[in-house]
Amino acid sequence: MGSIENSHVHLRRQIFARIILFLVLVVAGCAKPVSKTTTVFPVERDPVRDLRLQLDHLFGDPAFNNAFWGVAIQSLKSGEMLYEQNSGKLLMPASNMKILTAIAALKKLGPDFVYETRLLSENPIKNGILNGNLIVVGSGDPTVSVDTFNLWAEQLKESGLNEIDGDIIGDDSAFDQERLGFGWSWDDLPYYYATETSALQFAENAITITLMAGEPGKPVAVAKEPDTSFIQVVSSVQVLPETTPSVHWTYKPETRTVYASGTLPPDGKDYGGFAISNPAEYFVYCLKEDLEKNGITVRGSAYLKHQDTMSLPVLISQESPPLEKILVVLLKRSQNLYAETLLKTLGNGKVADGVRAVEETLVNMGVPSNSVVMVDGSGLSRYNYVTPKAILICLEKIYRDDPAQVFFNALPIAGVDGTLKSRMKGTSAENNVQAKTGSVSNVRTLSGYVRTRDSEMLAFSVLVNNFNASENSANGILDQVAELLANFTRFN
Repeated sequence: MGSIENSHVHLRRQIFARIILFLVLVVAGCAKPVSKTTTVFPVERDPVRDLRLQLDHLFGDPAFNNAFWGVAIQSLKSGEMLYEQNSGKLLMPASNMKILTAIAALKKLGPDFVYETRLLSENPIKNGILNGNLIVVGSGDPTVSVDTFNLWAEQLKESGLNEIDGDIIGDDSAFDQERLGFGWSWDDLPYYYATETSALQFAENAITITLMAGEPGKPVAVAKEPDTSFIQVVSSVQVLPETTPSVHWTYKPETRTVYASGTLPPDGKDYGGFAISNPAEYFVYCLKEDLEKNGITVRGSAYLKHQDTMSLPVLISQESPPLEKILVVLLKRSQNLYAETLLKTLGNGKVADGVRAVEETLVNMGVPSNSVVMVDGSGLSRYNYVTPKAILICLEKIYRDDPAQVFFNALPIAGVDGTLKSRMKGTSAENNVQAKTGSVSNVRTLSGYVRTRDSEMLAFSVLVNNFNASENSANGILDQVAELLANFTRFN
């Protein structure tokens, strides 16, 4: 019995020991592990990734959820594409179309290209009198102004001319008669920014009218620039004390009359700028006026006529400023007339041939032919379409191919001049970003160049279409993009 009892005791002890071991293991598994030293490796900074995230955030603004963004940003130092969004999609460029027109003109015509306007006489001047007509032949110079006319009058008087016993005849045959851009909105046409083109152009084919209020109850004073009777002004504007300016302008091109109505406070002012219908007619009319103001009698009238002038003696040959200077006005002021004039010049007077010349230039620069739909030179038409990548290619190529950087130097400078004069002030983009703006209804664009904090030159093109937020909001995002790029650095 003793041996059996001992055996049972031994068995119970083994079972008990195993139970104790099991409980120890369970408790040990539930217990917190002993802390160990862990090595943490820092995540390497990726500046390009960070930049892309920041740009995504800007373009994700809820106010633009129903808009369409097209973006392309590239380093001109390394060629690296830093950011793209819909870069191959066709979008309305607005005045960013002027980038393509300007570059094509620079490539095809050269920076020293000039327009020539010739004044010819049918007969020699005798005893101070030109017995016959004075003929002016234009080639499209968009820079002819009142100062030009005054210079011509002075030169004619120095040559002994005091009287023209004949007419002032204008020959505008160098350009065709398709004077308006295809697809221009009818409600733009009365205004100074939608002027017609011609081989004879004066005062940018527009007139500015200023109303200046004096004392209550008295008529407002009217000033015209240029001062010409070609356009008449009829004003019923009243001067009322303690009123805000409220002037309504109506322009009737067919009667060459501008009507102004409404109210102005004492000493208040208001301005209106209007496009001239048939600018060549405007040219010869105002030339006749100016010659007479400068003491040269003109017995006849002023009109247009196309004729053979090859054998006639030249009294004056006037050259425009070179293309290099014309591009400054075109790009910094976003001057539509200059763009349309250059397009016709590239096409020997015809828009369609000018478009083909631009397209040929772009293809030679590496721009895919299906990435540009061009119908005018200025971007005023809503029938124009361009991809951001096409604009970027143009910016990259011209920056490398133009040793004098004529195009680059003609662009507006943020916070300094042109259409960017009042934008990006007080930021790292000020006096840094050089870019072309663009603006038509529900379209805002900005394309150009910026130096980063590391002095790395970037080219960028940002286009937004179909938004219904405020225009200021759209420009604000474009400006923030430029500022973000100006602050970009690849180093800590």
